[in-house]
Amino acid sequence: MRAQIVLTGVRQRICLQLVAASAAHLLSLVDTSAGHADEDATAAALRRERAAIDKTTEYYRHAANGQAQIAYFAGMAAVAVLISAVAALALAIEWHTWVAALIAGAVGAVVSVVQRINAGDFELEYDVGRPYAFFLGGLRPMIGAAFALAISFAFTSGMTHLPVSDSDPAANKRMAILVVAFLAGFSERFAQDTLATAAPKLKAGAPDPTTATTKTTEEAG
Repeated sequence: MRAQIVLTGVRQRICLQLVAASAAHLLSLVDTSAGHADEDATAAALRRERAAIDKTTEYYRHAANGQAQIAYFAGMAAVAVLISAVAALALAIEWHTWVAALIAGAVGAVVSVVQRINAGDFELEYDVGRPYAFFLGGLRPMIGAAFALAISFAFTSGMTHLPVSDSDPAANKRMAILVVAFLAGFSERFAQDTLATAAPKLKAGAPDPTTATTKTTEEAG
């Protein structure tokens, strides 16, 4: 049932043929056992059939995960193209660093997933169906673009500073922000670490403004 519902095309037919072959072999073993065959031979045949069923299950999982990856990538690519197209239209009117960062973050998210797929360590929940995998894939570039947007605002607002000198041209500063935005989309954990380390630190011995405000409020009460 899972092979019929989840799989499609050639992989579905192969999986169903493997299941049918195992079922036929098991039925033949039942007939052989009814004829008082050798118990050791029957036990050995059962072990071979268990191994065959395990291989069929592994084939199903691999095939279903591959099809889920295709649906996931399709959703991710569709949303990434949509974000890039809208941002490109905005950039054609007037340059904004945060708009360019959206494209860099979305592309970084796509490259991250492609790298994980090529590495063979990208597992998905395949029994939920292709529409849900498509939906989850569409969320990935949106998350990457959101982190890239936060990174670009952190640099352009002055909360942190780029690793370039003030004498460098504006094009170099823009490129530096886009590189960081791409890395933010590539890895959300990298973006979180960058925001944590880029936030201004309190000087040694300086009171925490939040703590000071709380103490002042308590004293006033």
